[in-house]
Amino acid sequence: DSNVNVNVAPPPPTANLQVDNSSAPATIPYNSAATLSWTSTNADSCSTSGDWSGAQPTSGSQSTGNLTTSKTYTLTCVGPGGSVNSSATVNVTPPAPTADLQANGNDGLTSISYNGNANLSWSSTNADSCTASGNWSGAQPTTGNASTGNLISSKAYTLTCTGPGGIAVSSVNVNVAPAPPTINFTVNGSANPVTVDYNSNASLVWSSTNADSCTASGDWSGAQPTAGKTNTGALTASKTYTLTCTGPGGSQEANVTVNVSAAIAPTADLQANGSDVSTTIPYNSAATLSWTSMFANSCVASGDWSGSQPNSGSKTIGGLVASKTYTLTCTGFGGTAVSSVTVNVLPAPPTVSLLANGSAGTITTAYGTAANLTWTSNGATSCVASGDWSGTQPTMGSQSTGTLTSSKSYTLTCVGPGGTTGNNVNVNVIPPPAPSVNLQASAQSQTVG
Repeated sequence: DSNVNVNVAPPPPTANLQVDNSSAPATIPYNSAATLSWTSTNADSCSTSGDWSGAQPTSGSQSTGNLTTSKTYTLTCVGPGGSVNSSATVNVTPPAPTADLQANGNDGLTSISYNGNANLSWSSTNADSCTASGNWSGAQPTTGNASTGNLISSKAYTLTCTGPGGIAVSSVNVNVAPAPPTINFTVNGSANPVTVDYNSNASLVWSSTNADSCTASGDWSGAQPTAGKTNTGALTASKTYTLTCTGPGGSQEANVTVNVSAAIAPTADLQANGSDVSTTIPYNSAATLSWTSMFANSCVASGDWSGSQPNSGSKTIGGLVASKTYTLTCTGFGGTAVSSVTVNVLPAPPTVSLLANGSAGTITTAYGTAANLTWTSNGATSCVASGDWSGTQPTMGSQSTGTLTSSKSYTLTCVGPGGTTGNNVNVNVIPPPAPSVNLQASAQSQTVG
């Protein structure tokens, strides 16, 4: 017999490492866990390497824990027959980006007043870029803030952020309150305040926008149209007019003030023949009264005339034989004004009556006779004869012409405070008769020689 010893080598170990019961590489969501499980044969021990470490039993399972990056796990099992490796890879999908867009600190909706602005602020995670759309546009940083600017209508803002893990979208709406009413309120076409004369009026004009109704208060009242015009009427004291207009956007108030100047004292200027104080006119002549006034409502005559008079005018007063004083009183809101003027009338001019033989004008007398001159005067202080007589004469008297052989003219001029007046009389003398001659001869014929 013969014996043969055959040495049989121990079988090599085996190792099978799986992820979630799969031999292929596994892919799991970001920040989730996978389960590693393994088995081996002909192995006395196993150890780990790669993205885990330490001794492991020859079979078992273990969680990877939450993963944010891909991992590769290696298991090495050793037995009498040698050693063997088994590896498994866990791929982790990139994280999804996040985007958070806010307006004035609110995520979904915020409200602002008309023509106000909102602050947009945003942040993102796991994003490489962000883009604005809606009522803003363009590339934006992954975090930041921006103003909407003044808004008069509602707006919607969207931010889209993109990263390896996908796309995230965040939107916010900014609601804008309705526009508040506006009021344009003027007085006499001007911004207030304005000043008007005492007892005069002013024109109120207004218009509004975004208003459904308007109400007056202060020194006027009642509902008013949203646009209009009215007259204040005559004012004697300062007034303030308030207008309140209301619309979806609220209420707005405007006011205007009309100051009234103090009443102006009236003036009156009465003149006679263009003179303010006095004028002098001849006896029995006329004067012209003329007058003006300012800030007067009425004028009344007194003194040597009477009755209501217009505020300005003229009047002729004739046949004055004595001095007169005329007064005009004008009344207005500011009081009363008085103006007076005196018309001085010169004394009457003297009168002179000169007669010849008791007759005025022209008389006739016989040749070689005399005429008797007689005269009287009124208002005269002295008289002077001229023409066919001469010398100072008394203001009244008589005188013979003496025997007259030719026609004569006699003038008497008398002077008094009222002036000078003359009068004359003519005395025509009848010529004497013509002389006559009577011639006679002693015979009817005469011999020559």
